[in-house]
Amino acid sequence: MSNPRRGKVALVYRHLTSPVGPLLAVASRRGLAALSFEPEATLEQLGLATPRTAAPSEAKQAQVEHPGVEILDQVETQLSEYFAGQRRSFALVLDLLSTFEVDEGGPEVPNPWVSASGSFRQTVQVALSEIPYGQTASYGQVAERVGHPRAARAVGSACATNPLPIILPCHRVTKADGSLGNYTGGTEIKRALLDLERPRT
Repeated sequence: MSNPRRGKVALVYRHLTSPVGPLLAVASRRGLAALSFEPEATLEQLGLATPRTAAPSEAKQAQVEHPGVEILDQVETQLSEYFAGQRRSFALVLDLLSTFEVDEGGPEVPNPWVSASGSFRQTVQVALSEIPYGQTASYGQVAERVGHPRAARAVGSACATNPLPIILPCHRVTKADGSLGNYTGGTEIKRALLDLERPRT
């Protein structure tokens, strides 16, 4: 997509509909880079095409032949299966590197989620996928799993900056007393995702 502020960043994106509201999926040439509950804010953050920077037809044309388009197809399919109760884990290539490639030989651009969050947060975010579908873990339990048992608050910060909610399931992390705690998409979405995964009786 053309980026008026920083050159041509090799990212593509897609607006998705879901039972928990609109989503935005962003892919680089290497993998899925972000899934956002706030599409317009994310587009603005990345400097990607918005009504002020490109017409929809131009935005669509810019995505042709980009390897990220196939990744977005996979994301859309797998999320649909997840929300239909047919998928319990995701099989997607993720891009959690600290920079994005830039087209036409320009300098690499910092990944605003990874470069701003640090290695500990990224370690926590990757570890979230180890929490089984339909189960939860407390912030303290996640801290213990990554080898920092006193870092429960830092685990909360890692969840809050998770670039791939649902895919890296921070909604499965709750307070020690079992209450929901905060969530990037809001507590109602967190509750809805946990209800979706709850075993049917």
